Amino acid sequence: MLPAIARTSYATARRMHSSTATLTRRSSLVATAAAAASAGALMYANGSAEAAPAEAAREDYIAPEFAKVAGLSFDAWRSSLRESMPITCERDIEGDLRKFVGDRLDKQLMWQTLKDGERGIRRIAMWQQEAEPKEENLGKVRLLALVELGDALNGHVGVVHGGFSAALLDDLLGQTTMQEARARGISGAPLTASLDLKYKHPVMANATYLVRTQVETLEPREGRGPPSWNVRLTATIYDAAGHVCVEAKSRYVLKTFK
Repeated sequence: MLPAIARTSYATARRMHSSTATLTRRSSLVATAAAAASAGALMYANGSAEAAPAEAAREDYIAPEFAKVAGLSFDAWRSSLRESMPITCERDIEGDLRKFVGDRLDKQLMWQTLKDGERGIRRIAMWQQEAEPKEENLGKVRLLALVELGDALNGHVGVVHGGFSAALLDDLLGQTTMQEARARGISGAPLTASLDLKYKHPVMANATYLVRTQVETLEPREGRGPPSWNVRLTATIYDAAGHVCVEAKSRYVLKTFK
């Protein structure tokens, strides 16, 4: 019998093919799933997910809606989220990206290089929520990003490369840190200090995913020089069926330069 991850990959791959697939194609899928299990054993960790951080101090947040439908389209999922979120929460992501990229002569990896064409990052929608914490050091900001991916970001056949998932989370965690700084009236640059990932479930190509990022704590750093803060965050990538695909814990340094 194939390991659990192989069975998952195989089952997902079968759904992506017609029910009239030939025996040869089925054999190819089995081989692909087996290869993913063998080479990806270190990537997709088995075991139960850790409990999510307590949100007792963030009761004003609105929980994201999960349709629990595998293969849900970007448009359908976005419509569902729009119905559950105040209209003021949705960000003008295209406008934000234009400001972020600016007039630079090189290319930003995530939002220029990988967003160029239909086979990379196809579309993205984003919502920002803020809640006043009961304790000063608790975070205020949470982002929800709906991301549609093509098939040019893969490692194994049909499976998005784990390095892309890391880069996506790192970028969105950085944006979350920036929004936390703005919410607190801090002017500074977010710098990645650490990023710890747990791969729980394959991120398949040609599908849409919900990414949730959240500031857990923000505390001033001790030392000489301009003020700076340690920002600790968590992030999760979910598929349309509600599976936790990737979990992350991160520390950013929010640094001012004077």
